[in-house]
Amino acid sequence: MRASQFGACVAAFLCLSFTSVVGQDGLEDGLKALVQSMNRFVKVLERQEQERATESGLRRVGLAVQILDIRARQQEALQKELRSLEDQEQRTNGYIASNESKMENLKEQISESVDETNRLELEAKKNDIVIYLEINKKRLQHFAQRRVDLENRLIEGERLTAEVEDIVESWLEDSQSRPSSQRRE
Repeated sequence: MRASQFGACVAAFLCLSFTSVVGQDGLEDGLKALVQSMNRFVKVLERQEQERATESGLRRVGLAVQILDIRARQQEALQKELRSLEDQEQRTNGYIASNESKMENLKEQISESVDETNRLELEAKKNDIVIYLEINKKRLQHFAQRRVDLENRLIEGERLTAEVEDIVESWLEDSQSRPSSQRRE
């Protein structure tokens, strides 16, 4: 039951009670006083209801702001992780380029070497570099998969953040669109 409906019921009940207590002479003055009291009572109830609604709205907005703060920190952490991954990729690409250059030098030395022992040592170094290159190329593949995962998480986080921002904007617009008499009473 809304405050105005409750007030009307109480007013009707009090009017019926009041007419049996007060005589006809004081009835008009008494009814005016009773109506004024009831109107004040209804306004108080309506104001309390509005205050509860405003408090509830403020709590919702406060909660949404906390959620946005958490999401912003999560997005920052994901972006930091993505930058770190990019640095690792760049270093790994540098290692690969450097070792591919070493591999070419070793191939030349192997082809020019006449000493069998030296040739075996150079072949062993070349095999070590081949293994190292394979490991780093697998790392790059892992980095690429991780990058896609991070980018997808960033996109999803941005989508969720936009949803919460839309909700907050809707609440704010709703609170601003209410008549000023409802907000101040």
